[in-house]
Amino acid sequence: MATERRAETSRLEGFSDAVFAFALTLLVVSLQVPSSYDELVHTLRSFVAFAPSFAALIWIWYLHRQFFRRFGLGDGPMVVLNALLLFVVLLYVYPLKFLATLVFGQLFDPGNTAPILSGQVSQLIVIYGIGYVAVFVVFVFMYVYALRKPQLLHLSRLDLLDARYAIESNLINIGTGLGSIALAVLGAPPAVAGFFYLVLPGTRGPWRSERQAATRPRALGSRAG
Repeated sequence: MATERRAETSRLEGFSDAVFAFALTLLVVSLQVPSSYDELVHTLRSFVAFAPSFAALIWIWYLHRQFFRRFGLGDGPMVVLNALLLFVVLLYVYPLKFLATLVFGQLFDPGNTAPILSGQVSQLIVIYGIGYVAVFVVFVFMYVYALRKPQLLHLSRLDLLDARYAIESNLINIGTGLGSIALAVLGAPPAVAGFFYLVLPGTRGPWRSERQAATRPRALGSRAG
């Protein structure tokens, strides 16, 4: 039974990896092979805007990989949730690329900026925020569904803490996105609404502390050995 479940999960992961690869392709689909030195320089500068978009998608892919490495689930409901996540990612890649080009293009390649009116920047932040929030809402549903099957997955106490910590982290991501959306809707300067995401790395909650406390004795024991 476990072998069959692992096979289902492997097929699901393989399909998901292909979709993530396609999403990464969408980031560079507008880039052309340079035919002159000036075009080469322009293309290299364009990759400055491509880098943060690439990093964001790799981060989401890693969270996806982490989930399926923890829980070998490939049943019907999980297929639906995974398909929903991939659908959201394919939509999210467009505002992600546009926003990265707008922000980093103006800094490093003024000739490659995205065409947008000043009054539309706040709307862009809202659109980006909706995609950002949607990604992590689906992750929350995936982890909640996995927690409903502790016997089937043979989850240990540490596995449960990992899942709850992941839910907590995703909820923090959702709250950060909603906060940025709220600032943009309320008329805050786009820079303030955009840089609201910078509060994310320093945010932590109780499940993270409990998870670290649970793993600390094991770490100390391995050092002593």
